[in-house]
Amino acid sequence: MIALRTVCENLLAVALSALPVASLATAAVPAPGIQLPTFTMEHLVGFLGWLLTWGAALGALAVIVAFMYHGVRLALGGDPRNRADSIQGLFYAAVGGVLVFGARFVAGLMFSLAQRMGAGG
Repeated sequence: MIALRTVCENLLAVALSALPVASLATAAVPAPGIQLPTFTMEHLVGFLGWLLTWGAALGALAVIVAFMYHGVRLALGGDPRNRADSIQGLFYAAVGGVLVFGARFVAGLMFSLAQRMGAGG
């Protein structure tokens, strides 16, 4: 048992010591004639849109799972305290659903407002 632990510790030490060398060896250095991409607001807006889309999808999945879980607890729970907790959980899931599905709407409003402010100035 001790020998196996020593072997595992040695393998882990070798693997961890190789990490900095591997990251330096594979680091990409641009050639002198190649220009790196520049940062633009279109890239940032595109990334934030992508992030919002995935976040909304994961949030919607979480809301559906919360509704299912608390709905089953409400249907099967005989104890009044458990039923009250299930009703409260359904309320919180509904509030979370409004936040998740309203986030896209609020982001669209903020984006259109920013465009109008930029176009007017």
